[in-house]
Amino acid sequence: MRTPLLVVLGLSTCLASVACDDGGSKSPTPPSPTADAGPLADGQPLDPFGVTLAFTEPLEGAVVTTRALTVKGTYTGSPREVLVNGVAARLMSGRFDATLTLSDGPNTITAVAGEVSTSVNVTVDATAPSLVVEAPERGHWQQDAALTLRFSSEDTTGLSRVTLNDLDIPPGRGPSFTEPLTLPDGLNLLRVEATDASGNVTRESVSALVGATRDADTPLEGAFRLRIGPNGLAGLGRRAAETFDALNLTQLLPQDPIAALGFMVELVSAEHARTTLVELVPEGDRVAVHFRIERAVFDVTLEIDGNRYPISLRALAIDARASLAPSIVGEARTLSTGLSDLQVNLEGFSVDLALVPPFGGSQAEEESGLEAAVELAASDFARSYVPRILDDALASFSRSVDITTFGAQLRLEVVPEAVAVSRGGLVVRAGARVTLTGPAAIEAPAVPGYVGRPTTWDDVPETDDLALAVDDDFFNLCMYQLWRSTGGLPVIDRRFFAARPEAANFALGFLGNLVRTAWPDLPTTTPLRLEPTLPLPPVMHIVPAQGTGAGVQLGLGDLAVRITTDDRQQRPLLDGASSLLYAGDIQLVPGPIGTSPTLRLALTSTTSTFDVTTPELKGEVEASVEAPVVSLLGAMSELLPRLLTDVPLPGVDAVPVEGFTMSVTGPDQDFLNIEARVAP
Repeated sequence: MRTPLLVVLGLSTCLASVACDDGGSKSPTPPSPTADAGPLADGQPLDPFGVTLAFTEPLEGAVVTTRALTVKGTYTGSPREVLVNGVAARLMSGRFDATLTLSDGPNTITAVAGEVSTSVNVTVDATAPSLVVEAPERGHWQQDAALTLRFSSEDTTGLSRVTLNDLDIPPGRGPSFTEPLTLPDGLNLLRVEATDASGNVTRESVSALVGATRDADTPLEGAFRLRIGPNGLAGLGRRAAETFDALNLTQLLPQDPIAALGFMVELVSAEHARTTLVELVPEGDRVAVHFRIERAVFDVTLEIDGNRYPISLRALAIDARASLAPSIVGEARTLSTGLSDLQVNLEGFSVDLALVPPFGGSQAEEESGLEAAVELAASDFARSYVPRILDDALASFSRSVDITTFGAQLRLEVVPEAVAVSRGGLVVRAGARVTLTGPAAIEAPAVPGYVGRPTTWDDVPETDDLALAVDDDFFNLCMYQLWRSTGGLPVIDRRFFAARPEAANFALGFLGNLVRTAWPDLPTTTPLRLEPTLPLPPVMHIVPAQGTGAGVQLGLGDLAVRITTDDRQQRPLLDGASSLLYAGDIQLVPGPIGTSPTLRLALTSTTSTFDVTTPELKGEVEASVEAPVVSLLGAMSELLPRLLTDVPLPGVDAVPVEGFTMSVTGPDQDFLNIEARVAP
């Protein structure tokens, strides 16, 4: 058995194996035929001080994919230094390492310690395969699902693997590849990877927006579907009662005196027990309302023959019943509630007229006249106040809301299309008009509208409480109008950071490191300017969640990024294109008191790509430039989903609720369904 290369030959063994010749010199004693050949068998000379060397990385015959290579090895003994191809290695308890710059092709790496040396031979292949996506071009949109992907890739060592979105394509089809694809509606990210025999990888990506477009200036029909079920109407009644009890009843009294039996009654003040009952029940095609005020006390002034007499009127209860019928009125198509079949009864009415002279016949007739005056006032109040219970609950379906997000101003108008009452409750269907109010829109956008298809669903969600269904095309309409805004994507320069000092150090430092990877001669004090351009509008799809609930897919494709110096020269430094795909679950977050809840996206995955498009930077430096950008894009994954939080949801706060459940609905499962549990 051979002695391993790293066996230490001690000094005493060396001395014992030599003999003196006649001149006093010493020569080795020849080994016996059965002695182990030791390190001499590996061609490494024996060191009289017991030093040995061996490489652990790379191994003999290895192929490496980088010119800057850290080599590692082990040593024994106590060498003063170890030189690897002339570079002093770092010595650490029997191990050494050194970083070398190798040349393309075959290289010999030699470690030397005194008279001891060892070598390994490696081959450097630092050139990744060429890869060019020829079609489609970046920022591509088409209506049809059929698309042909064309790209070319080759390498001097041959391709070992080619993939499209992680699915293998036989490398033998190259160097020119033609892949027919059938793509779903929405934003499709096509990621191509080519790997050579040495393991070098080249990546390129391109986005394709697929689907028919809809006119952004036309209201989106059926964008919102609201149902307030029987439990929801009951909750709405409880809220109305609580709201009424919190009011100062005196402020609701009529200002003008009431004429009765030849005298005038002026209602001065009023109080009640603050145990008001408001019941709303769907009956047929109307909502039956029962409004009951208990222990009401009215301070009034009677004017008789020019004399004024203060008295108090009391009723154990004022009981009002009526029917409410919401409808759409006028060219503006606003929701309005009509009241019919009103009946008002005073229970336990009483009045003390002892200090008032006779003024209208018998005392019974006088009391009856006063009771009629109170009933008249109560009826007038009911006609004006009770319909507001539904009108206030549905107010968000008859008004416009201004939204400011990402530097653009949008106006959302909810356009009622239908309203009805049935045993299942009150239902409203409404369209949405989203208008860009500032800044100016792109005059001739490359994509003429937002990607979407008219729904075939003509229903509303089923619930006993409250549910709102929102077409995902509503979100696409909002994002398309943002995309049309010339101010939607700000230029990131010195002025930008002057207004955001908290972001300046990080962003400028990152951009500086990125650009200086490609332009090492750039002075460290050079200010930078980043100008983004978005050729495609963001696209969103509502999808079933992986478990329960509602999920979303959100994409932004082929965002063009140009980095220049932020000075008079504006020297071009880097051009690239980025795509972002988000997936997650939608949550509803309650807002502060008096505000509506907002949507939030809980991300479950983020896919981000960045491709250098500057010709001078293609090749070896390309990967070192792209990698940090992809990392940054992943860290900025909350940017695009923030769009959801700024969009209002009409009707969600119509009744008091204690929690929400998210799901999807509609025949194509493309409506976000928000179901609220009514608070008891």
